Amino acid sequence: MRWLLAALVALVIGAAATLPALAFEGDTILVGGPGGKNDRDSCGGPDAMVGLSYKAGEDLNVVWMTCAAMHGPAADCRPSDQGAWGHYADNNHGARGGSIQCPPPMVVQAIYLTESAVRLVHDFWLLCRDLATGAKFNTDWSLTMGGVGGPSGNANCGDDGYATGILVSYGSMIDALGLI
Repeated sequence: MRWLLAALVALVIGAAATLPALAFEGDTILVGGPGGKNDRDSCGGPDAMVGLSYKAGEDLNVVWMTCAAMHGPAADCRPSDQGAWGHYADNNHGARGGSIQCPPPMVVQAIYLTESAVRLVHDFWLLCRDLATGAKFNTDWSLTMGGVGGPSGNANCGDDGYATGILVSYGSMIDALGLI
C-alpha cells in the first residue's frame, strides 16, 4: 500500500513539473528615476508581453509594448502593439527608433535598463523565456543618439512568471519602467 501512495505522489509531482509557468501575480518594482506620472497597461486576457518598441534621442523619449496571445505555454499568435507613453522631440540630437522583441514562442520575463545622469531611462534590453523548455534569451539593447547610460537595474518576474503588462513613469521622456 505504501508503494502505491509513493507512486501516486511521484506521479503528481512529475505532472506538476511539466506544467507551464503562470503569469506573474502583481507588479515588479519600477526601475529608473523618480520623476514622471505613473501609468500601467495590461495585455489583457491570456496574452503576454513579447516586446517593447521605442523612440530615443540621448535617452528614451517614447515606449510602447507588444503583446501576443498565449496558446498553452507559447506566445505564438500575431503580436499587436499597445498604446505609447512619453513625447517624441528631436531636441537637435536626432532620433532612433526600434523594436526589441522576444523570438517566438518566448515571452518577457525581465527588463534591464540603464539610467542616465539626469535620472531618465537611457536604454534597455529584455530577458525572454520559453515557458515550455525554460530556455532564456537576452535581446539586443535599444539604441540612442548618444548620451551615456549609468547605473543599471532590472524588474524581473522570476523564473515562475512572465510579464502580462508594463508599468511606466513618464513625462516628456521615460523616467522608469517595470512589469505587470
